[in-house]
Amino acid sequence: VSWSPMRIIFDDGGNTMGQPTPIVNESTGELLLMFSRNNREMFVSHYDPQSQQFSDPVDITAVAQSLDVPFEVNRMGAGPTAGLQTASGRLMAPVWVNKSIGVAPEYRAGVLYSDDGGTTWQAGGVPAVPAPIAGTNESTVAMLPNGSLYMTQRTNAGQPMRAYSISHDDGQTWTESQLVPEIDPDMTQIKAGLT
Repeated sequence: VSWSPMRIIFDDGGNTMGQPTPIVNESTGELLLMFSRNNREMFVSHYDPQSQQFSDPVDITAVAQSLDVPFEVNRMGAGPTAGLQTASGRLMAPVWVNKSIGVAPEYRAGVLYSDDGGTTWQAGGVPAVPAPIAGTNESTVAMLPNGSLYMTQRTNAGQPMRAYSISHDDGQTWTESQLVPEIDPDMTQIKAGLT
């Protein structure tokens, strides 16, 4: 396996362009990239294999801010893992939003989705978070063999843990977040990976 030389996709001077979350449209082979600027704005771009360039980013900040959470959304980021395409063809990206850094109940994980190949984006569901968990953060989503979706989330209160939620309706709603005690707490800071 070999790799092309690394290159900068977006450069915005002193601003941090981060939280890159690639999404492959398996139906067309198209690659999309969701990312944030300074964890305050969110964008999506499409890769053109002919020109080998990404399109001008489309601002989807308002979509992330429309997630159903019990606080004003001031910060946001995608993933920071990969998105996916569900069995219905829906493109989906795990995202996190929060109001204040370090205030556990002001963090939530959720999803954004597109049913038109990434042209427009909608706010999907946000798992409810019980008091012992307080808040959820960086997450990823995988499709289970039965077509349901499994979201793993980093928790934000007390001893770091992992939590999970299930969606049976393509990410519109999720079960309440549940702790996963089998995961070693020393491993919970790993960025939301699923294998």
